[in-house]
Formats: sequence, structure tokens, C-alpha cells
Amino acid sequence: MAPASYRACLASATAGYLANTVASKSLTRQERQAGAGRAIIGSAALEDPAFLSEALELYGERVAVGIDARNGFVQTKGWVETTQVKATELAAAVAKAGAKTIIYTDTATDGMLGGPN
Repeated sequence: MAPASYRACLASATAGYLANTVASKSLTRQERQAGAGRAIIGSAALEDPAFLSEALELYGERVAVGIDARNGFVQTKGWVETTQVKATELAAAVAKAGAKTIIYTDTATDGMLGGPN
């Protein structure tokens, strides 16, 4: 079961996007039932490609993939772990899987008020 804070976010997401990373099929269903316009799959896109494929098959363009990277390498677990996978490689793989929307964050500069890089 999703934590209470996550359930509250789902309940308030009826008008647009749900900006939480989706980690399971049941949460994806909960988001859709709550009326979220889009679910964002983050770390799971790298760690569980079968889940991403199933979500894309079920929800199509309503699934976005969030890719967070530092120095060009994908970060997971809320920017805690840096992988050896290049962000460009993951982007190509999720696009090939059918993702139409990718949300990219350069974690080295995000929130630094320096403008886009």
C-alpha cells in the first residue's frame, strides 16, 4: 500500500500531472483512478524495463519517463546513486520502448537559478 503522503498526492492530482515517481503497477492504476493526466516513471525505467513496457502498453502517451543525470550519467533513488548508464543511452532505450515524453533533469545545476544549461 502507498504511504499516506503519496495517497494524498494522488488525491490532489486530479487536474494534471502527478510529479511523483511511479514504482509499481498498482500505483500507476491509483494515479489513473485519481484522475492524474500523466504518470512519471523515474528510476523504475532503468531498473525494471518490463514495468515500463507494461505501463506504456496500458497508458501510452500518459506515461512520461523522468531521467535525472549528473555529468551525463543516470542517477537513481532520488539522486543518491549514480549509475554507469549514460542518460543518452537510457533516453534512446525508453524511446525505443515507446515513451513519447522524457523529462530530463541535470542534477548538477537543477535549482541553482543559473538558467538552462
